[in-house]
Amino acid sequence: MRRTTLTGLLALILCSPLAYGQHGADPCAASPITLCLNGNRFKVEVDWMTEAGHPGTVQDFDGSGSGRVIPVSDDWTGFWFFDPDNLEVAVHVFDDCAGGGKFWVFAAGLTDVETTLTVTDTESGQVSIYSSPDGTPFQPITDTNAFATCPGGQQKSAASKSIQTPQSAAENTTEAAGDCMESAGTSCLHDGRFEVSVETGDSTSPVQKLSGGTAGFPFINPTFFDLFVTINDGSSANGRYWVTYSMFDPLDFVLTVVDHETGETRIYTHTVSDPIYVQDRQAFSGDDALTIDGTLSGSWLGTERSGEGFIFDVAVVGGIPTLVLFYFTYENNNSGRQAWLVGSAPIIGNKASVPVIIADGAQFGPAMDPDSVNRMDWGNVKVSFNGCNNALVESDSPFFPAVRYELVRLTPAPTGVEGVCQSAVSVPVDTTIDGGYSGSWYQVARDGEGFIFNVAVIDGVNTLVVFYFTYENNTSGRQAWLVGSAPIIGNSADVPMVITDGTEFGAAFNPDKVVRTPWGNIKVTWSDCDLANIEVTSELFGDISFDINRLTPPTIGATGNCGGGE
Repeated sequence: MRRTTLTGLLALILCSPLAYGQHGADPCAASPITLCLNGNRFKVEVDWMTEAGHPGTVQDFDGSGSGRVIPVSDDWTGFWFFDPDNLEVAVHVFDDCAGGGKFWVFAAGLTDVETTLTVTDTESGQVSIYSSPDGTPFQPITDTNAFATCPGGQQKSAASKSIQTPQSAAENTTEAAGDCMESAGTSCLHDGRFEVSVETGDSTSPVQKLSGGTAGFPFINPTFFDLFVTINDGSSANGRYWVTYSMFDPLDFVLTVVDHETGETRIYTHTVSDPIYVQDRQAFSGDDALTIDGTLSGSWLGTERSGEGFIFDVAVVGGIPTLVLFYFTYENNNSGRQAWLVGSAPIIGNKASVPVIIADGAQFGPAMDPDSVNRMDWGNVKVSFNGCNNALVESDSPFFPAVRYELVRLTPAPTGVEGVCQSAVSVPVDTTIDGGYSGSWYQVARDGEGFIFNVAVIDGVNTLVVFYFTYENNTSGRQAWLVGSAPIIGNSADVPMVITDGTEFGAAFNPDKVVRTPWGNIKVTWSDCDLANIEVTSELFGDISFDINRLTPPTIGATGNCGGGE
């Protein structure tokens, strides 16, 4: 399978292997990219791949990766690819051992990117693989012979599936805007903006919200979804919200979608002669989304959450505008110890949904051994920029509780970066080190730790803000992160660093419990745009000196010495 620079970026940051499942008879272990169904017997994974120029997808880039899990029930799962609001593939493993002596695999998709679905029976080791080509709407899978691996005893029987009946003429009407109200037959998507319901004959189908932008409709069997409907934010592609729906078999129904922001309604009357995959890319008016560029790079934090925060690096990686995200926070226990997360993802419109990893196992200083670093797929962090100084962050992790809160900009845009939030004319006179030096830096022999630099004018002074993500100076293998800032003099900055502890991740975070301890100094001296020397002086951790190289390209819009950011 082709793998691009984009999907390899996270591997470069932490030398992490790409997350493609290893198949066999090993026990199923759930993760953000793997779900275990039917009492943890079946392991389900999805890989995706796409090329630029697809008119049917909001994203427009070459890319590949693993689908991220959306749990539904013990025998249903969903996967998203680019946005956690949008379910792309739904998978159902039926237990028909009592009826036909087999397990069935059913899958439906709301995507036309290349998709590979892998289902593994972890008891027998048998693997079933299903593929859908790039540029072709995902065709439903109804494999009633998937696994002839039933146990001797009888288990629950799959209820018979209705082979009923899809095609669409959309009618436009108007309705006064109002608040969407969830009910047994109505689902409210995208934070209540869109109301979705389906009529079948003389009755309203029940509905279940499967993600922030996707609903599933069971017509006859309440445990089986016959129809999937998703609302895609296509603002970045054509300034519209899109309606996409898919089903297993040809169906008769009437789908109604109401936009409570504008009052507009779309009605899709679908018959058995219509396609089983329908996409309306002109359905509703889109948002006037902020364009993400390098002027949004830098340090951000939640209001009333001083003591943790984010640093963003916006760069073109492999031809793709990419958000590199570092989350500096704390463990999800009562230890008060630090934790850091890192990941990257393509920017789509005004947001990026970033798969992140967490690491442990290494040690600070000369004892740093990249082979000792353990990486774990932590989950996902979605960032939506609402303005030059405001953003919304949402996380989803099976290991840490979900968070959702507003971010505000802490440091100004990088020096000499031109874009939506700043003009490059603000570069100070005689600046040698400017925003083109901002971004991610590391040493290849020390994979698993690194630095994030943000060069910005703060209170009229050209300043280097440094984040150092590393490990404790003992054999615990636990993470540590340091932060500091200092004026840039010539081609270097000598930065006093601080280490923190005392609080916890998520809702339990308390800024009053954060203890800040002076840690020592990091002197950064640049030789050129791609090479710098680090000198560490710390009574707590010890002294060390080594060279580092640029990892990510210059920030988008950089115009100074290291310009060329697209």
